[in-house]
Order: sequence, then C-alpha cells, then structure tokens
Amino acid sequence: MSDEYEGGPAFPFNALDFQPSTGIQVVRDQFSGMSLRDWFAGKVLSSFESTDWIHPIAAAIKCYEIADAMLEARKK
Repeated sequence: MSDEYEGGPAFPFNALDFQPSTGIQVVRDQFSGMSLRDWFAGKVLSSFESTDWIHPIAAAIKCYEIADAMLEARKK
C-alpha cells in the first residue's frame, strides 16, 4: 500500500544527537511509527462495546472500512 493510502505516519519523530566537535544537533534516526490508517482503525475498535462483538475478522474489516472513510473525508 502506498503511504498516501495509509494516511502517512501517525506519530513520526526524529532521534537527535549532537555532533561532538561542533555541537550541532543532527538527526540520528527517523521513525514513522504506525500509519494513520492503523491508528484510526484502532480507535474505532476501542469504541466497540462488548455486546457489539462479531467475528474478529469481520470486526477488523469493519474498523478498516471506517478508517478508510475517515481518510477519504480528510481529503475534502
């Protein structure tokens, strides 16, 4: 899947270091974390009541359908 489809990273961050000789701050590593699509799907899943549970695969599919709709709505 493309990064655009996934909504980009949900919690990107850079690990920073200082150059010992110059004291200038530099990026050591870049981490993108989970995708925004995964974050949205997880939030939808956490909103389900225990009485809402259906087959776990069906629940996951529904969560990602809602996450995809949320990503689509962000484009408008």
